[in-house]
Amino acid sequence: MTKIRIPPEAFVVNHLFEDSEFFLEEAKKFQGEDPHVTRRYVRASIITAFAALEAFLNTMLYLLDEGADLDLSERAFIQEKRVELTEDGYFDMKGQRYPSLEEKIRFMYWHREGIRLPKGNAAWQSFVDAKRLRDEIVHPKPPAVAYSKITVAAAESCFKASRKMAATLGWYAV
Repeated sequence: MTKIRIPPEAFVVNHLFEDSEFFLEEAKKFQGEDPHVTRRYVRASIITAFAALEAFLNTMLYLLDEGADLDLSERAFIQEKRVELTEDGYFDMKGQRYPSLEEKIRFMYWHREGIRLPKGNAAWQSFVDAKRLRDEIVHPKPPAVAYSKITVAAAESCFKASRKMAATLGWYAV
């Protein structure tokens, strides 16, 4: 099990979580008064929460790449490369391969805990639910936009889910 401790003030991650929480609190102020402004802050909170989680994962992967003894496939995953057989008969990193957020989470959990992320893990389930909403915002399927789902409660759930997942993976933010 590899443990990497990052001081919260060292990277932008904590600031992004703070921004997400700020947008959430602003949404609460306008709830019931101005639905357009409320939804604006809700969207900002959700998107920023996921930006914070991804920034955390990318930071962890960077630090792992710098300090851990990794095999070729792990290093390729972290560096967003593919492993291919060269003409000379050995494997090398080539091209690009961009792992999904879910893949990064599963890799970091395995690397940190030495076991597979359990499917029933509460942080994972919260993340999956939150990501579904985030995807509806970031990858809308016109013409229907489900504004009924974009609520203050949903933003709060997404914020908590992203923080919970980061904490599960080792974020020690205060």
